[in-house]
Amino acid sequence: MRQFVALGAVGFLALMGCGSDKTEKVTINAASVNGKPAFAPEVIAVNKGDKVDIELGNTTDKTHGFAIQGYGLEPKTVDPGKPIHIEFTAEKAGTYEIKCQLHPAHQSATFQVD
Repeated sequence: MRQFVALGAVGFLALMGCGSDKTEKVTINAASVNGKPAFAPEVIAVNKGDKVDIELGNTTDKTHGFAIQGYGLEPKTVDPGKPIHIEFTAEKAGTYEIKCQLHPAHQSATFQVD
């Protein structure tokens, strides 16, 4: 009987770890960093299965883009002083480059899904 209880407890704990009800709220801005267009912060890190709510801001005087290369999200644009939210579930593990699709010289950032 103890073995069944122990196995049931282990199974329950394993199921609790599958899928995440956690929402990772992160903020990233198109900004001027050391006088150059960039994203701040340079890294967004989440876990696979997390719900992700990105507040995308823009502290510059020009409209900027936001695209996570190879992740399958539609590119977005953000106007100065008018943040937007991007919500999705981090379903693909890996390291992805965040780019401004409007300005190729914009320094990229990283989206890391563990």
